[in-house]
Amino acid sequence: MTNEEKKKIRIFVEEYQPTEIPEKHPSVLEPQTLIVSILMGMLGIIIGLELLTRAGITPNTSIIAAIIVMGLVIWLCDNWTISKG
Repeated sequence: MTNEEKKKIRIFVEEYQPTEIPEKHPSVLEPQTLIVSILMGMLGIIIGLELLTRAGITPNTSIIAAIIVMGLVIWLCDNWTISKG
């Protein structure tokens, strides 16, 4: 990449201004998000109960490990701050 190309890219990046900046972060308690979350939870309950009753499959270590990893990721996201340079 030549110096001229680098200069053009630098100018473009410096002049870029986002057109839409959200005023607040979306909340879990917003009606659309809450409804989708409840529906997905109910679907998960139905699938889990079908697996338990029809196939006799009980939660195994892979499912337990996935739940633990999800909890760890949530904990890390809450406690790990990224410095804004």
